[in-house]
Amino acid sequence: MKTVLTHLLVPVFFTVAVTLYGFSKSTFSVGDSFVAFFGGVLFYGAPYIVWAIFHLLSKPKLSVIHAGYVGASVALMAIASFWLFPPDRSGLPLQWAAYWPLALVLIVVFAGVIQVLTKFKSS
Repeated sequence: MKTVLTHLLVPVFFTVAVTLYGFSKSTFSVGDSFVAFFGGVLFYGAPYIVWAIFHLLSKPKLSVIHAGYVGASVALMAIASFWLFPPDRSGLPLQWAAYWPLALVLIVVFAGVIQVLTKFKSS
């Protein structure tokens, strides 16, 4: 459970950063900031939560567990980079719509590769 909570800090910190950025640019009111924070934690944390449920039920090796969380983090950073570089005021809704599918694919790929490598290494 400690592993889950540790990895869930990634979307929480990202949400805090985005919320503070929006609040500092005066695009969010105080009420909007609370909605953005709690909605952001749910939105950005969803792939992490899905992976947590899967790994708590299936109990894979620790390296596979971490690889899945790394896949979710890579997806979050990849999508966030479209928003930051170059800056776009639209929020890039199509890129954000791609976040969950990309996270799912990267979780499966990263965890799958590590699973195969550990199986190959042990045999």
